[in-house]
Amino acid sequence: MIELNPAQRRLRSGDVLSACLIGKVQRHTESFGNGDCLLFDFDHRIFAVSDASERCPQASRRLLQALAVCACRMPWPDCLEAAWRTQPYVQKTTFVGVQIEMDPTPCARIVAGGDSMIWIVDRLNGKMLFRNAPDMHVAGGMSEMPGAIRVLLTPGSRIVLASDGIMDVLERNGEDGGMISGLAMGAAPMDWIGKIQNMVRQKQCRSVVHDDIAVMVIDPFKEGPAWPQILLFGGTSPHEEAHFAGSSLPGAWMTIEEAERQGWPETMGMRFCDIAGSDRQGFQKSA
Repeated sequence: MIELNPAQRRLRSGDVLSACLIGKVQRHTESFGNGDCLLFDFDHRIFAVSDASERCPQASRRLLQALAVCACRMPWPDCLEAAWRTQPYVQKTTFVGVQIEMDPTPCARIVAGGDSMIWIVDRLNGKMLFRNAPDMHVAGGMSEMPGAIRVLLTPGSRIVLASDGIMDVLERNGEDGGMISGLAMGAAPMDWIGKIQNMVRQKQCRSVVHDDIAVMVIDPFKEGPAWPQILLFGGTSPHEEAHFAGSSLPGAWMTIEEAERQGWPETMGMRFCDIAGSDRQGFQKSA
């Protein structure tokens, strides 16, 4: 089961996965969109974050929806390369994504470009198994994405994907630079997301300015949902952000079906479609 908390722009799936979007501090106005976008493709076990500029915040959504289309036609990371080539030069976005494989050997196949982050930490011993290095050549308009990196997963592995806005709050404002520090290793992904949101709010109270933030936490060894749709979360226009800011969304957990009956997913900036080929073909238009 996947649940949403519309007011907090949070998503969770039990103790398997959780994610959230946090807009720019004091920028929920009609002048700014939210350039961060999250992709959840449970069928292909592909998860990604894209971060676009203020000039074209919806470019992040367009990249990830192109990836969703390509993922049902070709393997990872070829599908990403095909999606990347659909982007106009002036709308290039940063990107970090992973496909999780459990058979025959558990591993994460990672592609990262720009200053968005992917970290893999072993919750059983607290060791960092992988952390990508920023590569802003991608945002500058590389002709192709970097190659995939294969990282073996340990039974305690937890995967964190985040846009660079989180570092505006933590690293650039006197913190030790470790988003993982201070988080209980035994806590569920939804608890990590809640803790991160609370840390951001504390900084906001001290007038810390930050970029948009998108964060996703995944426990790959937990049994995930057999969810028949691809979810896109974010990459919203200034009009969509103004609508979100002006809406009284409930701060309670509810299933996607319950939220959809009230129209909350669209207000949150969420789009989704069925995996069926005919629906996937029309995804780009509907998103």
